[in-house]
Amino acid sequence: MVKRILILGEGGIAGAFSAGFIYRLASKKRLDYFNEIYCYSVGTYPATFGVSGQYKTIRSVWKNKIDGLKLINPFNLLTFGLKKTLKLEYLENLFSSGEDKLDIKKVLNSRIKLKYALMDYSTGKVKFTSPSKNVLKQMSAACAVPVVHGSVKIENKKYIDPSFVCGTVHELKRITKKAEKIVYVSNFPVKYRKYNNSKINLFFSKKVFELIGKFYPSPLQEKFKKRFELIEKTIRYLEKEKKIKIVHPRKLYLKSARDTNRSKIIKLFKEGIKEADNFSKELNIY
Repeated sequence: MVKRILILGEGGIAGAFSAGFIYRLASKKRLDYFNEIYCYSVGTYPATFGVSGQYKTIRSVWKNKIDGLKLINPFNLLTFGLKKTLKLEYLENLFSSGEDKLDIKKVLNSRIKLKYALMDYSTGKVKFTSPSKNVLKQMSAACAVPVVHGSVKIENKKYIDPSFVCGTVHELKRITKKAEKIVYVSNFPVKYRKYNNSKINLFFSKKVFELIGKFYPSPLQEKFKKRFELIEKTIRYLEKEKKIKIVHPRKLYLKSARDTNRSKIIKLFKEGIKEADNFSKELNIY
């Protein structure tokens, strides 16, 4: 049995919270508290740079290089797929060279085991994969949100972000069985769920995702239809499972996926730092 597992949830730009959390633990040499880190979507980035020891890059990128239209350009939706709204290739280029280049060797040799969640585009099955020499492409695949980016091909197979399609509940149960203690970092405060679960918002959201699903293979269509039910199961499971401690921000800084305001991102990043300190004090990790 694995002693301690860290799970980083999805969230797009709101991943600034988990980035701040990982930055603090890594900079204070506390990330080694965990034996394994499971990454959903945006969580792959801070986790990977955390285990490589490049925590300064986490701070630099989240504070200075993803705001505005650098990573997300909502105007590209008007091109009907000709230009990607979520520019994951921008991150691949950023981390391939220069001062932000990822030290892949350190990632592969890390004592902490990393796992990225990927969904097979053809079958809808979710798998966890360990970093390889092709890690930058794996990270993109884990964050490949349908509609705003599209699938990413690795070794002739297409993958997308599973958390966007159906949440994380099934894999969470499997992970929980093998751990003594789990820390789940959510990038959203509790009131975010209440806001998104209003009857009117849920009704229109369900219709939109059912429509989106029609453009994907049949296994994915079924998951799109059950998306909100599966995500609700994830939340209920997290709240009831005694092994799991949930860490989340106290305030909703970013109101939508289109909000890329730099000052708000920095505030959320700092709150991640604060919660990492609170977590360390609670467990006496020094």
